[in-house]
Amino acid sequence: VSEVVSELYQFDSRDIRHAGDSAIDLIGPKGGREGLARRNLQAGVSRHLQGFSESIVFELSESAAKLAKRYIGSAGYLSPGRLITVHYPDGTSIRLKVDQINWFLDGNFEVGLETLTQSVRLPDGQPAPHLAIGFDGFEFTGDPNVVDLIVDVANRFDIHTTNTLFNGFTLRCARVDGGAITCDRE
Repeated sequence: VSEVVSELYQFDSRDIRHAGDSAIDLIGPKGGREGLARRNLQAGVSRHLQGFSESIVFELSESAAKLAKRYIGSAGYLSPGRLITVHYPDGTSIRLKVDQINWFLDGNFEVGLETLTQSVRLPDGQPAPHLAIGFDGFEFTGDPNVVDLIVDVANRFDIHTTNTLFNGFTLRCARVDGGAITCDRE
């Protein structure tokens, strides 16, 4: 069981219902569309974990299935504090933290998750800015579609962006004269 369960921590977003297209889409206010996207991802990962445990115990007897599900939780494979990473086709990723596991009498469970927006990684491995201050000195070169998404995040934080080159591959941000942060797409 332990070899199979170790796969619990890495998911492809395409395997999760309503995961969205990019981890960058999850950065933003709790009450906005980004907050809804985070809740959808949490629900999708929880359902995926439940389905994964069902596939492990599918051919076991009812008693053995209950024991196997308990083992997954009690052995720490799926316990509070555990981190799960979701990888997106655009090269971005995000982590979710298991907050709680609610066990039911029939051996089934539901998982409470927290989406860690500060864990969003860009395709080059660097952290994505998840607060306005994170754009001060930020630079990214890569896929223009990913640059578009980062510009959207900057706009959510009311950071002024300019396009020196439309559909440019590079975004450079800095504080101007000690004042506001601005970003230039080149």
